[in-house]
Amino acid sequence: MVIEVENLTKMYDEEVAVDNISFSVNRGEIFCIIGPNGSGKTSTIECIEGLRPVDAGSINVLGLDPFKDRKKMYEQIGVQIQEHVFVSEAKVDELCKLYSSFYTNPVPYKSLLKEFELYDSRNIHAVNLSGGQKKKLSFILALLPRPKIVFLDEITSFLDPASRKDMLSYIRQLKGMGITTIHITHHMDEAQALSDRICLMKDGKILSIDTASNMIEKSNLPGLITFESDDEKISIESLKSIPFVISAEQMGSKYSIRGKEGKTLRSVIDYLRDNDISYSRFYDRPPNLEDVYLDIMGYDAPEIKEGAKIWIE
Repeated sequence: MVIEVENLTKMYDEEVAVDNISFSVNRGEIFCIIGPNGSGKTSTIECIEGLRPVDAGSINVLGLDPFKDRKKMYEQIGVQIQEHVFVSEAKVDELCKLYSSFYTNPVPYKSLLKEFELYDSRNIHAVNLSGGQKKKLSFILALLPRPKIVFLDEITSFLDPASRKDMLSYIRQLKGMGITTIHITHHMDEAQALSDRICLMKDGKILSIDTASNMIEKSNLPGLITFESDDEKISIESLKSIPFVISAEQMGSKYSIRGKEGKTLRSVIDYLRDNDISYSRFYDRPPNLEDVYLDIMGYDAPEIKEGAKIWIE
């Protein structure tokens, strides 16, 4: 284990932000933390990083106490720097040089700038970089100490698809180097694709720690089938009567059906064929982590009827 958290509690005045949680993180794994805003994700990580004292419990990081042994620990961990703390007058090269001075044996930052395609921007003020470039710079600064553990907090937020894909590739490369990654994210698809294990938090508590595949399997949620059709022979009532179908909805010419995974598909196809119904854009999707997350959080999508308008005054 590289991180061990036992009965951690963190409070702000009378508010409990982290409520008596325990977990451990294995060496070399990608450990994703998910949960709604205010669930205690960032407070938990800040305690592990030694940025905030704990009110109860204990934390062990690489055999060190994060609060008492913070200087020694920071020689072995990398922490994503939030872009809003970049000094407005500092250039990229100057920031890298400054942060390199904090460590005994830092990675040569110019090699990282080249690898992350920021070398040509080294003389630009950091605050003037694009959003994707700022994220890359934050990632570079976290890699400078040759870390055994890297902490990332929503590092893919607000990135365009190409930049986000690049960032996920960088995170996978860390795993290939044997580096442990703690990754807070609101993107369920990347948590499902990246993580070795996922920690789901709500109201300062841990609801589940497991692999994405186990979370999905244990949820026993229905799969989703969608297709489009203008055929008048089709009706919601008839779709609901199909074997293994749990629910059916219509929005214009688009139909959405939820049913028992592995059984509903054949029944729906037989229904469309037997009734000679023409259709297009047919998709069959098994339940995913986002479905599980929304189900656990008790989320019910608001019903918006066809043709309805949302007025903003």
